[in-house]
Amino acid sequence: MALAACAPRLVKPPVWPTTPAVRATADHDGRWAEALHYARWTPSPHNMQPWRLRLLNAWQAELCCDPDRQLPNTDPQSAFTMVTLSMFAEHLAIAFAAQGYALSAEFVDAPIDYTVRAPVLVAMLSLEPLPKRLDARARRSALCERQTSRLPYDGSCVHNEVLETIQRRSATEGHQFGWTHDRAQVRAGIAINRDAVFADMDSEVARTELRRWIRPSDQQAQATNDGLWSRCMHFPGWLLRDFFDNHRAWQHGARAALGKRLLTHGMRGTRTLAWWSGPFVTPADWVRAGRVFAHAWLLLSEAGVHLHPFGSVVTNPDAHQRFLSMLGPSRPANTMWLLARMGYSDQPPRSLRIPTSAIFLNDTEQFS
Repeated sequence: MALAACAPRLVKPPVWPTTPAVRATADHDGRWAEALHYARWTPSPHNMQPWRLRLLNAWQAELCCDPDRQLPNTDPQSAFTMVTLSMFAEHLAIAFAAQGYALSAEFVDAPIDYTVRAPVLVAMLSLEPLPKRLDARARRSALCERQTSRLPYDGSCVHNEVLETIQRRSATEGHQFGWTHDRAQVRAGIAINRDAVFADMDSEVARTELRRWIRPSDQQAQATNDGLWSRCMHFPGWLLRDFFDNHRAWQHGARAALGKRLLTHGMRGTRTLAWWSGPFVTPADWVRAGRVFAHAWLLLSEAGVHLHPFGSVVTNPDAHQRFLSMLGPSRPANTMWLLARMGYSDQPPRSLRIPTSAIFLNDTEQFS
């Protein structure tokens, strides 16, 4: 393919407000509220937003996992929940850097205990003034501009220079990054993902856990400010609702064929699949993977590249093996912990986020 066809397109970013209206009572100058205002746009599995923050004083806080925002059946080790909490800490650090503070995070070296019905401590966060204030406002704005796009892409492959930058950045944390523009491999990868999604949803346990996060109407999405909104999923709300609530009818025949065709058609124009691999066994591994993915996705966003993770291909053992076998000699040598399609699309719908006041575990107050 000609290099011109692989060149990234510039996407005009949306404009975001910069001043939160609520802070924790211990957050006297609003510094934590301001940082949370940006960090809350961190991506999470099913947009469940598990992060909660308990301020100890103006300089220290506990990062916790909300017991009502967990996936004990489909993420039993809490690996991917830890990845997203690590990403949240990285995004929080970027937001604080724009205020002139350095944030450090000391993570608990243990999986999340799903049996505890209270916020579970994940990391201790500490602030200190930066010796020299850097202009990190552009990087902070990227936290809001980053989006998942489940829209069709424009048929261009992601420029190799962008991907090589991600590859080098990932290697600094001991992880590998690979990709393919091969049309046959991309088509096969999309088909494997389609089959894995439908196979996973045939499990009543997995389907029931995911159903909690499905938002088939605007009213439901706006009432909760979380979950998988039908607008963002690029599916009609009625279809999404019926798929989960009347699933048996979608397992065979014309409805099954329609669902698979719609899923595949929605990914048209994809020319790049990419994956991360590396150590992914211990909580420390998951935290490191979160750092890798947080910075990689921001770099992609800054280059105008959209991303759509294929979680089922990673977590479904049969799909995982099919994908690795399809790659042949180019398969990663280490554990593949994330796979995604990448490309250039129209501006996707904006998924919703809970307000900063709901993230604080402390009492809150209005401020200006």
